[in-house]
Amino acid sequence: MERICIIGIAGSGKSTLARILGKELRLPVLHLDTVYWLPNWEVAPADLFQEAHDKWMQSTVWVIDGNYRKTLPSRLEHADTVIHLDYSTWSGLWGAIKRFFIYRHKSRLDITPGCNEKLDWEFITWILHFRKNVRPLLIEEISKHPHLQVLSFRNRRQLSRYMLTKIPHNSLND
Repeated sequence: MERICIIGIAGSGKSTLARILGKELRLPVLHLDTVYWLPNWEVAPADLFQEAHDKWMQSTVWVIDGNYRKTLPSRLEHADTVIHLDYSTWSGLWGAIKRFFIYRHKSRLDITPGCNEKLDWEFITWILHFRKNVRPLLIEEISKHPHLQVLSFRNRRQLSRYMLTKIPHNSLND
């Protein structure tokens, strides 16, 4: 696992997992939200987002979290491992609500500074329709890349068990 792509429903903990894996495996981490969003939730110009994404693809090791379907084929082509947080709608919604209350009125570490945490109806609707509208497209794209090691987790408990048994805890040795 040297080039890891993390995908899944909003609120599933993709960015948190990326941070943990980056630390434990000593890999650089890119949160795609930090290049997609400009301050005040303005969308970055498409060419700048693509350029930043492509620059990371040239690296030999990385952890990248985020779905961003337009760049997903390239990311999967370069990745050796995809981690799919295939959680339920309610799990994603709960994670997003919890995150909102933790980070309300401030920006998370995995988002562009100036993008204070928000939870609006558009985002909630996107979460509610994710499993029907986005998940099938992600799964279809993954299937086009047979070289990938695919790790799919249906809930946080499955992921936690995997992390405890399969991921070295380098930070304990520092």
